[in-house]
Amino acid sequence: MTVCARDNGLLDEPGWKLPGLKKIAKTQKKLIRMANKAKLHSFRSKPICMCGFQVPRNHAEALELDRVNGNTMWIDAETTELNQIDECKSFIDKGVGFNHGSDYKRIRVHMAHAVKHDGRHKARLVAGGHLAETPVNSVCCSVVSLRGVRLLAFLGELNDLKIWSTDVGNACLETCTKEKVHIIAGPEFGDREGHVLVISKALCGLHSSGLRWSERLSDVLREMGFFTSKAEKDIWMRNKGDHCECIATCVDDLLTASKDPDSLCQVADGEVSVQVEGNRSHRVSFRL
Repeated sequence: MTVCARDNGLLDEPGWKLPGLKKIAKTQKKLIRMANKAKLHSFRSKPICMCGFQVPRNHAEALELDRVNGNTMWIDAETTELNQIDECKSFIDKGVGFNHGSDYKRIRVHMAHAVKHDGRHKARLVAGGHLAETPVNSVCCSVVSLRGVRLLAFLGELNDLKIWSTDVGNACLETCTKEKVHIIAGPEFGDREGHVLVISKALCGLHSSGLRWSERLSDVLREMGFFTSKAEKDIWMRNKGDHCECIATCVDDLLTASKDPDSLCQVADGEVSVQVEGNRSHRVSFRL
């Protein structure tokens, strides 16, 4: 209203001569900056909710939410994530006060929390890759096109194949990183707090993690007898005699078309960890 009155020359007209109105009109840019600052503060401090649960922004808030809720769901999620990371030997513990010199870049890590649709609390340790040097060459992981997904689903239906949607658990931790980075462990690491940890696996958040995972997945699929389609490099095929088995890759999400997709997952891991029955589609998680 004040800006409209100023633009139309109404500030000196009867009814507009309010105390401080001219001053407010002259400091419009300052008011806009103050309003934007207030909005940003509100965005950073307001509670985040997913599926009816409040989601913490960091480890300290996770502890507080568990205390308020009278349970340990968030801390259990963080513990599960760290146990999986340790299982994959993602860190090399150098103890307290270790000096790497100028060869290794120090970065930070943080816990990203989320709630799944079924109420499961999840935590993911994410590296601050933006603090490391930006690679000169591309480190992106290519993905299958939507047209390729439609074509694979069509061919699967046409040839009476089972279509499974597959997720590879902790995909980035299946391969090593070439980036020379380390962290100082925080309170979420428990007894290792303050230790210098060298990141040895392609932790989520690092610049080259996507490319390292793509290379690892390609090597495994070739060892299993798959070859890339001439039409699209992110569709892998294998001759099974009576049919052609296909896998479409989208980072760590795979779409498989086969008469026996369960055996494919058995080869990949040895056991199917999650399986949800449906009409013609299944969802499984397996480790390479």
